[in-house]
Amino acid sequence: AAYTGRAPEGPVLRCPRRTADLPMDGRVAGTQWENCEPVALDACDSPGAESATARATSMRACWDDEALALAFVCTEPDMGRIRAVARDTEPVVPNANDCVQISIEPQRLWPTRRIVVTATGARYHFTAEAAPEYSWEAVSFHGDGVWSLTIRLPWEWILPGGASPGRPLRLIVQRNVPLV
Repeated sequence: AAYTGRAPEGPVLRCPRRTADLPMDGRVAGTQWENCEPVALDACDSPGAESATARATSMRACWDDEALALAFVCTEPDMGRIRAVARDTEPVVPNANDCVQISIEPQRLWPTRRIVVTATGARYHFTAEAAPEYSWEAVSFHGDGVWSLTIRLPWEWILPGGASPGRPLRLIVQRNVPLV
């Protein structure tokens, strides 16, 4: 999908404004998340790995005046194989961690916020502009054959002094399944 400033081209996810409480507990359940349309994502498997279709992944999103909220549900047929070796705020190597990678472009091309959240909720912020800043939160949950994440990204963190609710953003999102 191309982003040309104010009018995004390609697939567009319309995020509803949050109208109910949104617990940040890693679970993608409750009225507010149910009101957000799920979007299917591809799982990036290593060559020769089990089919990505066995690892259905979906994302939901909503917003309020303070933040953008994202939720991910990641199917995992073998929960015992989940790998998440990075600790919170440590660099995350995607091919060594089950994780979700998110790039956010609040305006055309720059600045881009790139974050990774592992299946255990460890956060990492890739940045070249300054030291990583962690005013955003992420929580994970593990259930029967699934792990999920809830993420809260304050508008001020997305684009200091410039991001505003309701404005188009470009998101590039993928789930990574590590090399076995």
